[in-house]
Amino acid sequence: ASVEMVFATISISGVRFSVTRLVSEEINSENNYPTALMGCAFRYATFFGILACGGLFLLSGRISASYIGDVQAALPLKIMALSMPAIAIGSCAEGYFTAKQKVFRLITAMLSAQAVRILFVKLSFDAMLYKGVYPADILATGAALGEVTFSLAEQDHTRPRKKDCSGGYARP
Repeated sequence: ASVEMVFATISISGVRFSVTRLVSEEINSENNYPTALMGCAFRYATFFGILACGGLFLLSGRISASYIGDVQAALPLKIMALSMPAIAIGSCAEGYFTAKQKVFRLITAMLSAQAVRILFVKLSFDAMLYKGVYPADILATGAALGEVTFSLAEQDHTRPRKKDCSGGYARP
């Protein structure tokens, strides 16, 4: 898990706090919905998420053999690598919700992600544990699915609004 956290730190790269600050400034100005800002923030987060994903995926064999001391850890690291873009995008959306003070939506997304993780791990342990699948693979997949669920749940509430006929903004 500590290897994943190193790459998650690269993936996140301070985007949550940056988005929180910038969105707060946009809210206090005349623009109450920072559409362009969030678009740039999501692109930034996606870039660093893909960068961390590629780094962890490509280095997983070397990290598992050299640092962890178990070559079987390579597959869980590769599975966790696939969640890096979702972690980055989720962090970006966390900054948005923090700035907008919409804590309930953030908590709902976190709870749904944990529910998916727990359900997947529980069902997978019951079905695959005695079929030669390593527990670390199941746990890593559950963690990755939880992060993707969290990212998708937050994305739904941070979509840019479109202008309506009156010139104002309306949710799609």
